[in-house]
Amino acid sequence: MSLGFNYDTDKMNYQQLVETTGNNAMEITWTYHCCDWLSMGVVKKWASVMDPMSNVLWKVGLKGNIEKQLLWGMLMNGKSDTLSDMSIHDTSFYFKHESGNKTVGAEMKYS
Repeated sequence: MSLGFNYDTDKMNYQQLVETTGNNAMEITWTYHCCDWLSMGVVKKWASVMDPMSNVLWKVGLKGNIEKQLLWGMLMNGKSDTLSDMSIHDTSFYFKHESGNKTVGAEMKYS
């Protein structure tokens, strides 16, 4: 069983869920629409809410556009074994350009 809450506005959404059994893992998810051309989101997972400074998995994503023709995105996956240790496992970049009835896109991955 898990307990959580959700906070939602027109620019932001925040969700938090904590397991009530086992090791009491916790996950938060939030998105924020910064402006017309940029949105960001974060997912963070703790192995145990009782030890929030270690064993954390996280993702950070950005999505934007330039004049609504060039769309781009970035996703970073990381892990923090301790509070002072933060490592990025992989990063992906996405691009898509539309002009008339022509579309081109690309995906780049870095690990």
